[in-house]
Amino acid sequence: MKLSSLLKNLMILLFMCISLHAMVIPVDDSDVIKNFNILVFQDKEAKLDIGDIVKKDKFVSMPNPLSLGYKKGNIWVKFTLQNVTKNSIKRVIGFSEGFFTVFNFYVFDQSNHLLYVSSNGLQIPVDERQIQDVVPACDITLNPGDIRTIYVKMKSIYSTLGAFGIYKQEDFIRHREYQNYFYFFCFGIGLSIIVYDLFFLAYLKKRIYFLYALHIASLFVPVMLYSGFALYFFVENLFRNLFITFPLIFVALIIFTQEVLKLKRLLPRVNKLINMFKVLLVFCSAWIMIDISTGFYVTNIISTLALLILILAGLLSAKVENITVKLYVFALSFFLLGMVAFSFLLLGILPYSIFTRNVPFVGFIIEMLLLSLALASKIPILENEKLLANKKLLDLQKHQNKILELKVEKQTEHVRLLLQELRHRVKNNFQSILTFLWLEKRALKNKDAIAALETAHKRIYAMSFIH
Repeated sequence: MKLSSLLKNLMILLFMCISLHAMVIPVDDSDVIKNFNILVFQDKEAKLDIGDIVKKDKFVSMPNPLSLGYKKGNIWVKFTLQNVTKNSIKRVIGFSEGFFTVFNFYVFDQSNHLLYVSSNGLQIPVDERQIQDVVPACDITLNPGDIRTIYVKMKSIYSTLGAFGIYKQEDFIRHREYQNYFYFFCFGIGLSIIVYDLFFLAYLKKRIYFLYALHIASLFVPVMLYSGFALYFFVENLFRNLFITFPLIFVALIIFTQEVLKLKRLLPRVNKLINMFKVLLVFCSAWIMIDISTGFYVTNIISTLALLILILAGLLSAKVENITVKLYVFALSFFLLGMVAFSFLLLGILPYSIFTRNVPFVGFIIEMLLLSLALASKIPILENEKLLANKKLLDLQKHQNKILELKVEKQTEHVRLLLQELRHRVKNNFQSILTFLWLEKRALKNKDAIAALETAHKRIYAMSFIH
């Protein structure tokens, strides 16, 4: 019994030693260090300061890429760096995401004295940070053998996710440049597709091209927020308010998908269900204004369900529709699956990685390119539909002209008969008058009266002749 208890204690001690060793990160001449463990503690009430946290021993060991989902209060992270080289080295501790309201680095020496604090987060303007970048970062100098313990206080209005990296300064700058190039690439493709789409809108006057341009434009907002570019143009409060557009982005996507897949005609019941999700997402937009964390959590759940239903609706529509719809469903599946994976990441279901973090943007690019081809391929179809519609219109006009001609001929014949009857009756009336005058003249003896009747007779006869 005593032996088993001793072994148990030794195992616990060994585990503690291994865990403690895992928290000490050796810093050498490597360009980038990312694969290490960190200690995490959640302050749900957000009442503890750095003095309280230093005394805490309830940190939990986790791998460096964080994917904690939606967490209340403050998240504290702890890790220790040790210079294992014989030279003095400078490094940048950077974090991958910039949408945290609070993100402060507290640097302690080996005597547990606080050396300095580097404040980041949305509350600190970019030009007032130690490293003027949209992502949280902190400079640190290590002499040979130095040990520095880093505490990080983070508070997110969104999901708690991201990864720490320990970089050489030039590598941190290069890393950020590559990230910015990727976002600029997304912006460039998006703007090109919008111009391309508006050209077809002006040429074909079809509502679907306007909806697609609206869908692409709406995606610029999350790209600006997740890339951090919005921090250069908006203060914290306005930056936070931009997050209310997230549910509306999914509304724009749903409206466009309903138009392309013709859900109202092909799948009316599914269309009604999708309309319900649109109403819920608009409600979520208002909810985010009141409680941003809970609103985002509900938005992710509702949008994930809506996207899955859209994929199913696309597969059902593709069975009965033309090649354009099939290509659209194929293109949309990349984007929708990417958004579903990203929603799972935000909910803390999937681990954080370069792939899961950027998969919606990759899906967005693939969707834009494929869908642009699909809409371009629709032009001959629309032209044929236009020609067919014009032909039907011409045939209808010819038919209507024939009907009109027949009506005119019938009406003309009727009028001709009426005129003929009118002439005949007028002629009879003239003849009757002439007969009455002739009879009257025979009955008279007065020469002047007879002359007057003859004059009248001649005049009426002339009128009858002219008629």
